Amino acid sequence: METIIYTRCASSLNSSMVIKDQIEKCKKCAQIERASQITTLSDHPMSGNTPLTERLGGRALLSAIKLQAVDLIIIENFERLSRNSIELETIIRQIELQNISLICITGSQNEGSYLRSLLK
Repeated sequence: METIIYTRCASSLNSSMVIKDQIEKCKKCAQIERASQITTLSDHPMSGNTPLTERLGGRALLSAIKLQAVDLIIIENFERLSRNSIELETIIRQIELQNISLICITGSQNEGSYLRSLLK
C-alpha cells in the first residue's frame, strides 16, 4: 500500500520538533493500518493559509493524488492541508474522486485513538 504522511508547521520556532512529532503520530497510525512504502512530505515553516499548490510538499502530494500514485494519506489534522475551508473541501474531493483513503489523526493524548475519515 503506497502511503503518504503529510506534515506542515507554520512557525520556524521548534518546527523540526513539531514536524517530528506529527510524523511519529502518523507513523503509529500507519503501523496500525499495516501501511507499507511510506513517503513523508513536509512543509515548514509554512502557513496553513498558503495554498497547497504553493508549497513544495503540497505540490508533491497533489501530484501523487492526481497520478493515483498513493493509496492512503495520513495527516495529523485537516489544518495541515489547509486552513481555508473551500480549499480543504476541494482537496478532499480530489482525494475522494481518486478513491484514495484519508486518515486524519485527532491529536488526542491517547496515541491509539484517531479519527478515521475513509473517503471511498
